[in-house]
Amino acid sequence: MIAKFNLFRYILILLVPILFSISKANSETTLKVTIPQQGISLSYHNAPKLSQLLIDANKNIEYSAYPLGSALIKKNNNTNTIIQNTKTKLLEHLEVISNANTSNLRTIIENLNFFQQENITLDLERIQQNNRLNPIISGDYQLYLPKRPDFVILIDPQNFEKIVRLKLNAGYHLENYLRDHYKNKNFTTENIRIIQADKQVITPKINYWSSNKYYLSPGAIIYVGLNRNIYKAETINQNVTNLLQHHVVY
Repeated sequence: MIAKFNLFRYILILLVPILFSISKANSETTLKVTIPQQGISLSYHNAPKLSQLLIDANKNIEYSAYPLGSALIKKNNNTNTIIQNTKTKLLEHLEVISNANTSNLRTIIENLNFFQQENITLDLERIQQNNRLNPIISGDYQLYLPKRPDFVILIDPQNFEKIVRLKLNAGYHLENYLRDHYKNKNFTTENIRIIQADKQVITPKINYWSSNKYYLSPGAIIYVGLNRNIYKAETINQNVTNLLQHHVVY
């Protein structure tokens, strides 16, 4: 009898750590997703596929999310560390130069958020039919599901110290937006970059002989770069353009 009791106790001692480990694993969250626009979080003990995450997230919004502006972000990764370092170095560089234009640009960049965005699509049918587009998601993320913007963004540090939102107009192209905004005031067409909502960068060619029309997606950014007479303007403009490709939140 004593021998059987000792055997039972021995087996119990062996099982307790295993059972504790299983219980702990079941209580741990494998995926946490914050949706800032709604101020909510989704937690999963078993890592879901992307399609399930999007289905659950869309249940918490009362509008159709804007696909080109949506973003899944994992803040704590090496790429985002590099992006934040790039932003910090750019701000320091602009502070050293310290003229009216670079001061304006510094204020603008300082107030914008930049993060590496995972490639996602909100086309659930497409995701579910193609397993390569439907990975299992685990970790700690933020998911941005904005409404379709009714504006485009103008960043012009030569004239403004804040971003300017221009009302989205059907059929308008770049030159229409610029002429409407600046009215009779002269405006530069050099060093302009368009960062579309899908993060594609376009360098428009605007001159008397050009008939090209550049149409902008909702939420696109028009960046009017620094003039070439500013120290390292070309490098600064390129760094700003690179950062704007990581701009998040409409």
